[in-house]
Amino acid sequence: MIASANSVLHTLVFVKNSRRTCEHCSPTRTIERVNAPRTVRERARAELTAEIKDVARRLIERDGASGLSLREVSREMNMGASTLYRYFRNRDELLTALIIYGSPVSGYAAPSDTIGPATRITRVLAAILADAAAAGELQPPASSLASPCLVTAEVLASYGTPPPPYQDLIERSLVLWIALIGTISFELFGHLDNTVTDYAAYFDAAIKITAQCAGLHVPGT
Repeated sequence: MIASANSVLHTLVFVKNSRRTCEHCSPTRTIERVNAPRTVRERARAELTAEIKDVARRLIERDGASGLSLREVSREMNMGASTLYRYFRNRDELLTALIIYGSPVSGYAAPSDTIGPATRITRVLAAILADAAAAGELQPPASSLASPCLVTAEVLASYGTPPPPYQDLIERSLVLWIALIGTISFELFGHLDNTVTDYAAYFDAAIKITAQCAGLHVPGT
């Protein structure tokens, strides 16, 4: 198992590095380019990108996310729409860039009546794992985390501390939850385009792998 994990890790590192190189570039040149100081053009692009995001946040605060458009952003900035499209291809790409670095709206706090629906998936997954553990159907980990308490006191207060040998059950369930949401998000936003051949089959495989990591028995494996 360790050898297989190392093989996967080496493959991921190779693929990641390969995407930053071209067929005529050496790894040394790639590293030098990554560490090289940014050019004036790159700094200007970064500054303008940040300004676009700031304007978009203000528009969202004023009109709501549904009212955001690239044309409105370009009008606010006295910039041609065609120029803005060089930075963000569409509205969804701009929204995604805002969400990646936190809430698009500064000072935003979710209304209390939305917290329940937003945590529904988390609670369902937690219940599945808890039921499996209570029924003796949950596979104990091959080795527990060195520091099992990697979650906040609030989380422990909500779900309780799992008994041995499942002390890290909450952490492992987080891996399953993040894999579920992340895999769906990657497909929805097109990050799997030209990467996987079968979205449905890949989703099933990803969830089976993480479900097994969480200790769940996956039929057919």
